[in-house]
Amino acid sequence: TEKDYFEIIGNKTAILFSAACEIGAILGNVTPRQRSAVKNFGYKLGIAFQLRDDILDYTSYDDVLGKRVGTDLKEGKLTLPFIHALKSTSEKEKLSVAKILNRHTISKKDFEWVSKLMEKYNGIGYAAAATEKYLNDAKKHLDNFPASRYKNALLSLADSMLKREK
Repeated sequence: TEKDYFEIIGNKTAILFSAACEIGAILGNVTPRQRSAVKNFGYKLGIAFQLRDDILDYTSYDDVLGKRVGTDLKEGKLTLPFIHALKSTSEKEKLSVAKILNRHTISKKDFEWVSKLMEKYNGIGYAAAATEKYLNDAKKHLDNFPASRYKNALLSLADSMLKREK
């Protein structure tokens, strides 16, 4: 489910980003409120990073991404684009997906078929919208910080997440 997916990426990628940002806040000797804001910024940024990574696993190319596309599907990882698309599939399509997931190896043809389902049922668009929402939420956590090169760097980092190709 989407809830399970967000719990998994929250406990994996998002918590790592959150901790990295919080360490920066601790070392920067900021107020407890600012520390919490930076920690929350990192958490939301981590969610967005993972969402973008999951999108790229269906939309990028091996030579651009630096790893094999389709790895999540081949490993049986159900990511948000897949979960969203699966909600709208027909029973026949669901049976075909189940057969693919139960195979020991997933062929290029299988991957292309599942990728077309993502497109048909807007799995990629849905995940992209979620990515943008999390990035906007992340940036709001920095609203109470004064303008500085550090704040600008964090905002730029968040903005670059949507354009990330690797």
